Amino acid sequence: MIKKIIAAIFLLTVSFAAMAQTPESNIAITPYMPEGSTLPPDASSRLQNKMMQMVTQNHMGSTSGDFILTANYAVIDKQITSSVPAQYIIDVEFSFYVVALEEQIIVKEFSQEVRGMGRTEQKAVINAINHLTSRSPQVRKQMTAAREKIVDYYAQRIPKLIAKAQSLSDRGEYEDALAVLTAIPECTDEYAMVAEKMTSFYVAMVDKYAVTALREARSKIALRKYSEALDCLIAVDPMSTHFKESLGLVDEIKQTIDRREEEKLRLKLAALEKQRKEEITKPEEHIRQNEKIVNRQETLREERTESADSWLSRLLR
Repeated sequence: MIKKIIAAIFLLTVSFAAMAQTPESNIAITPYMPEGSTLPPDASSRLQNKMMQMVTQNHMGSTSGDFILTANYAVIDKQITSSVPAQYIIDVEFSFYVVALEEQIIVKEFSQEVRGMGRTEQKAVINAINHLTSRSPQVRKQMTAAREKIVDYYAQRIPKLIAKAQSLSDRGEYEDALAVLTAIPECTDEYAMVAEKMTSFYVAMVDKYAVTALREARSKIALRKYSEALDCLIAVDPMSTHFKESLGLVDEIKQTIDRREEEKLRLKLAALEKQRKEEITKPEEHIRQNEKIVNRQETLREERTESADSWLSRLLR
C-alpha cells in the first residue's frame, strides 16, 4: 500500500515543483493511514487523498521517511432527518497529527470541524471528508507551524544525525548515510556542514559504482560491444572523480567506430554529451534526485511505517 502512496505523492509533487523552490521545500511529510484505522476503507482512502493534497499544495510532498501526516475523527453531533429517504447529517472533528516515525512522537497536531450529509452514516462521513480544505488560511497556518516544528526537530539533532551518517559511511553504507542527511532541511543553521558531508559521502558512493562501470566498459570495448560499453559509461555520475575518465572512453569509442555505427549509437552518445556539458550548480539537489538514494528512502519509509503501525493504531483509536 505504501508504494502506491509514494507513487501518487511523486506525481502530485512534480506538479508543484516549480512553486517549491524555497530552502524549506525539502521538508517532507508522507500522508499515511494505518490499516487499523477506525474509518471504513472508502473513507480512509478519501481521507488519505485529502491529506496528500494538504502536503503537496503546501510544498511538503514527501521525499524522506522521517515524518508522516495521519488522522482520526470523532462524530460531534448526528441527526437523522424525517424525510424519505432519511438523511444523516453529522458534524465531524478530524484531528491531524504530524508524527516523527523513528521516535514515534507527535510534533504537531491540529483539527478541522466539518459537516457531512448522506443516506448512511458512512456516506455522511465521506461527504464530510470532501468538505475538508487543503489550502485554506487555517491549513496553511497549521502546515507552516508543522514545518517550523520539523526544522526545530532536525536542528536539535544535527550533531547526532551527522555522527550516525558518518558511522554508516565508514562501513560503506553510503545510501543509508545519505538517506539520513538528505532529510535535513536546508534552512537549518548548520546546513553548510551537512551539505559538505553529504557531498563527501555521495562522491564516495558514486566513485565505488564508477570503478565497476569503467571496468565493465573497458571489457565491452575490447569485445567491440560499443553499445553495451556506452550503457556502462552513462551510469557514471557527473559528480564522480572518475567522470572525466568515462568521457575519455566515450571519445575513444567515437574515434573507433565508423559513421554507420555512430548513427546506431546516436541517442546514447547524445545522452553522454549532454552529461558532459551540464554543470551541477547545486550538488544537494543532484544528490536528492539520485535513484539509489530515492529507493533507499522509500525502503526506510516502509520499514519505519510498518514498525510504527501498532503505535499509530493506538493513537488513532
